[in-house]
Amino acid sequence: VKKAYDELEALGYIETQRGRGTFVAARLPRAAASVQHAQIAEAARALVTQAYLAGLRLNDIVQLLKQADREISVGPTVHHRKEIGRR
Repeated sequence: VKKAYDELEALGYIETQRGRGTFVAARLPRAAASVQHAQIAEAARALVTQAYLAGLRLNDIVQLLKQADREISVGPTVHHRKEIGRR
């Protein structure tokens, strides 16, 4: 456990305060822009591969990404279901 704590502290995720304990860092570390870009590119390749294997096309993927963007930036869309047989 100590080794895990030491590693998390070295990476900047936690801070140890003598006499008080160990806490999540006030500011989490940020990876370099080039590392972030590479991680996002790899995630994009994985997403496109999974979508193609599921039978989706690029246009479908773009629509899903736009929907995800709206949900993250605005909030989830509430869909009201129309009850069948009720007026």
